[in-house]
Amino acid sequence: MKTRILATLLLWCSAVAVAQIPAIDSAPTTADLAKLSMVTAVDSGNAALSTMADSTARSLAVVWQSNEYTPAEALAAMGDKAVAIFQQHAAAVQYLWTDAARRAAFIAALQRHNVAFTISQNGAPVFTAMRPYTAHGDGTITLDD
Repeated sequence: MKTRILATLLLWCSAVAVAQIPAIDSAPTTADLAKLSMVTAVDSGNAALSTMADSTARSLAVVWQSNEYTPAEALAAMGDKAVAIFQQHAAAVQYLWTDAARRAAFIAALQRHNVAFTISQNGAPVFTAMRPYTAHGDGTITLDD
């Protein structure tokens, strides 16, 4: 019985959470299950934050720093979805930047993807590879140069 209970618990939580749980000889209580669920929820949230930070940093690198195509070609490939993509990206950057823990995860992701940035006077990140662009009413974006 003890083995079956522990196997079930392993399915519900991460290895870290399991290491913190003592072996139990009886069925877990609802409080035990709630604690396990919360550990899993926190782990899932942290994984989602890490994925978001990494995806956002990677998107900066692939649009502005590719060795395979130019930023103009990347923007053209986005077509009439470019403005929407840029708006979503700006919202993601703002979300990642407004909290110290999220900012740390984002900075680590930027460093992994070799995305250079500075901090503006108002405290916002400025991605140095970005070039001036114009968003058009048809949803496209073109470079200004």
